[in-house]
Amino acid sequence: MPVYPAGSLNTAALTAPDLYVQIQPPKTRYINGVATDILGIVGVASWGAVNSPMLIGSPGDASQKIGSQQVRKYDLASAVAISIQLGASNIRAVRVTDGTDTAASGTLMDGGGTPAVGATLTGYYTGTLGNSLKAVLTPGTAASSWKLTISMPGVSPEVFDNITGTGAALWANIVAAVNNGQSGIRGASQLVIASAGPSTAAPAQTSGAQTVTFSGGTDGATTITDSVLVGVDGVTGSTRKGMYALRGTGAQVVNLVDVSDSTQWPTMLTFGLSEGAYVITQGPAGASYATVSTSLTTAGCDSYALKVLVGDWVYWQDQVNGQQRMMAPATFTAAELAALAPHQSPLNKPLRNVVSTQRNLAQQPYSLPEIGAINTARLDVITNPCPGEATSGAARA
Repeated sequence: MPVYPAGSLNTAALTAPDLYVQIQPPKTRYINGVATDILGIVGVASWGAVNSPMLIGSPGDASQKIGSQQVRKYDLASAVAISIQLGASNIRAVRVTDGTDTAASGTLMDGGGTPAVGATLTGYYTGTLGNSLKAVLTPGTAASSWKLTISMPGVSPEVFDNITGTGAALWANIVAAVNNGQSGIRGASQLVIASAGPSTAAPAQTSGAQTVTFSGGTDGATTITDSVLVGVDGVTGSTRKGMYALRGTGAQVVNLVDVSDSTQWPTMLTFGLSEGAYVITQGPAGASYATVSTSLTTAGCDSYALKVLVGDWVYWQDQVNGQQRMMAPATFTAAELAALAPHQSPLNKPLRNVVSTQRNLAQQPYSLPEIGAINTARLDVITNPCPGEATSGAARA
């Protein structure tokens, strides 16, 4: 009974009958894991692509991609800030608008007797953050050249140096440098898009430089409603809006910021089931558990893919704007769920950035019978103290 390592025996050349043993090495089989910490958030912002998921993992990412938090309903940056505080670090943020959003712009002028536009610079994205853009045109490092520096607070300046040419050719070269980059030096601008003007004269200068400030950027957040955040589905990513922009992102938990319209819950539930996602929502601010329970029953949503919290909204300390704000409870719950490992229950987990809730602030803490009624109604609640711990947390998962 000879024994051979697998592959070293030529079985076709065997002539004598016998038992031949070949040793097969063990095979390593890999099981591809599925990320469970991806948190999808939909809301309004002051910068960034519209209806396109953006990867955010830190406060720096948030400020550069969607702008700073603002005191308004549906604010995406505020929800992202809360989520990061609670440990969520794999966020897919989707910005929505009401269609009236505009990009900020500024113009580089020539020095002719009647100044004409040499180039128009327009924000890469729409939004009020674009109003903080600044462009400075100065003589370049090389002789007879120009340097354009584009900056935005919190972002490294973009410098396009040694741009040559005269008259209209110079302006065309500036536009080309901004839009296409300078080969081997730097890439195209990620802050602005340039277009040439009618000028054929040299740039104007004041004390050796021309400084342009941008204006006209708007967020398109004036007439936003819950249905805008839910959005519409489409065959391709370019036609999907709102919540549906999260298709294919692997988001395991979804939060539509401040959405509380119960008529949208069936649509949200259907999306959650189709994507394998856990969609978190809540009743309107101040709505009792009895009212929210009735809305849930009317909506006909009874599935593991939708979690509904009562209308007891949460107070949170906004460090950027220096005030205490009332925020939707789903924002906190969704972030906590995304931050926890799959085997960990969110039941009675502390939420460290919660200051208070509407009921607690009114000194009306939930009694145990009320917690039981909320549980029976298939709802969840954030309260302090939550059962078993003297801190704000989810009383029911």
